[in-house]
Amino acid sequence: SSTKAGKWEKSRFLGVEVRNKVLGIIGLGKVGTEVARRAQGLEMLVIAFDPYVAPEQARKLGVTMLSFEEVLKQADFVTLHTSLTSGPNGTKGLISTQELLLLKPAARLINCARGGLIDEEALLNALNENRLAGVALDVFSQEPVRDSTVLKQLLAHERVIATPHLGASTEEAQIGVATDVAEQIISVLRGNFPRSAVNAPLILPETLQVLQPYMRLVEQMGHLYTQLQPGPLNKIEFSCSGDIANYDLRPLQAALIKGLLESISDAHVNMINAPSLAKQWGLEIIEQKSNIPAEFANLITLRVVNANGYPSSFAGKPGSGDEHVEALSGTVMHGEPRIVRVGRYWAEFVPEGYILFCRNLDKPGMIGRVGTVLGKAGVNIRHMDVGPIVRTPHQRDPQQPPDTALMIVSVDDPIPEWALQEIGAAGDIFGLTVVKL
Repeated sequence: SSTKAGKWEKSRFLGVEVRNKVLGIIGLGKVGTEVARRAQGLEMLVIAFDPYVAPEQARKLGVTMLSFEEVLKQADFVTLHTSLTSGPNGTKGLISTQELLLLKPAARLINCARGGLIDEEALLNALNENRLAGVALDVFSQEPVRDSTVLKQLLAHERVIATPHLGASTEEAQIGVATDVAEQIISVLRGNFPRSAVNAPLILPETLQVLQPYMRLVEQMGHLYTQLQPGPLNKIEFSCSGDIANYDLRPLQAALIKGLLESISDAHVNMINAPSLAKQWGLEIIEQKSNIPAEFANLITLRVVNANGYPSSFAGKPGSGDEHVEALSGTVMHGEPRIVRVGRYWAEFVPEGYILFCRNLDKPGMIGRVGTVLGKAGVNIRHMDVGPIVRTPHQRDPQQPPDTALMIVSVDDPIPEWALQEIGAAGDIFGLTVVKL
């Protein structure tokens, strides 16, 4: 307005560089995260306060997490990106007289989040007393500003830049928001994990990209487990080894619960309500992590914990009464989920479609027998794998009877009942199970 009025006041508009300045972000959610990334592109040092952000997430962002007071003390620019809540621990009046006293006299305060986060009267006093270099406001406690003397004085202050709650008021942003909402609604209706749920853990896009194949893996492991071992679910040990253990595993736990309960629960199970449904079912997930890789670079293993033992044809030794019953292990290869162990047997197969599990004597001719019957039934075999018992080489005694093996046959169509009966009729086949994933 000065230049438009014909004035040329260069000295009045002397600015400051943001390069090498400290940006303090209050609230490192989705918006705060994007602000941090852009600020780093401007070579700013970013510090933040957010009690809900995991240290690993902040580390990946390159953001130093500090206490609320330390952020205010150290920052050259403070920007607010938190919701407005009331109550004793609410955020209403988050920045008031005491907080403003912590800021450097040369600091600048930005609020594009919610009106009411700043005590506007205290802010006006700080400006009038030259305890603050400048303020940028897009939101106010009263919108539009009408009868508030304090707000009118703030808007008129020479060190205040104000806009009328523009928020995301660009053509591109409006189209982007509409598209994003539609895509997430479709995703949730399909039972998947939303990108921006207010009642779910925040997942950064790059983190989600890493976790998604493992989320698919553990969901299928849950489906597979409940079909291989029908019965009560009490406790599940959920073990992750390798680099995947460095991430927040709550999304994987939600995917696992979804897989475990989806086929046995009357309720619609999705990634959001899975944890609460697990509580209703009395299902406890015990998380274990190890940064040391096991047999694979990343390995996820499910074990059922049952104090009374849980005998099964596929997990553990039948009738052993072992407290820990090993069920399934899986990994991701080339972006694709793979099951690599089923109970006492090594395996390698993609958990999808119709799969026949056949526990049989480990001897020649077994594959041909099963394949012949399936061919007679017109069932196409897509993949076949034979898993031996997990053991070290010196444990095998050639003088002992042959071990059992687990034949895993992925097929394109359902297997007729008569074909299953014919396969199972042989005395050296001890168990047949068909699952649909």
